[in-house]
Amino acid sequence: MFTKFCQLFLILMLLGGCNKAEQTAPVSPRCIEGQSHCQITIDDAEVSITFNREKLVAEQGFQLLINVKSPKAITSISAYMEGEDMYMGKIPLLFEKSGKNQFIADGLFGSCGQPEMTWRVWIFINGNKQQSLSFTVPSYLR
Repeated sequence: MFTKFCQLFLILMLLGGCNKAEQTAPVSPRCIEGQSHCQITIDDAEVSITFNREKLVAEQGFQLLINVKSPKAITSISAYMEGEDMYMGKIPLLFEKSGKNQFIADGLFGSCGQPEMTWRVWIFINGNKQQSLSFTVPSYLR
């Protein structure tokens, strides 16, 4: 009887430790606090860069939204992000067109041992010619 009670108690303790991780709720597109640039002008184009989260948290998905105000049509956008504080490889951001000169990508990155990390995002805008820009954004473990 005591053995069954101990087994049941152990199982309940293990199951109780399997909580779903807290997630930050999606919000309307916004510039994240600490983001180095929210609007960048290159040549004759104004690029707006926003996220669907109030802050970026490791191992929690996010969306990056890019809106380009330009007299020229933008055919595609490609991008990747890499850690500035710690190199964690190049994480590709695959954009899909969501409107006229509007693009959206889903992103996700892993965690490291630091409670806060800075990421550099490189964006390549393709139209008549390729233009590139970059900005930094912070992320947190929780």
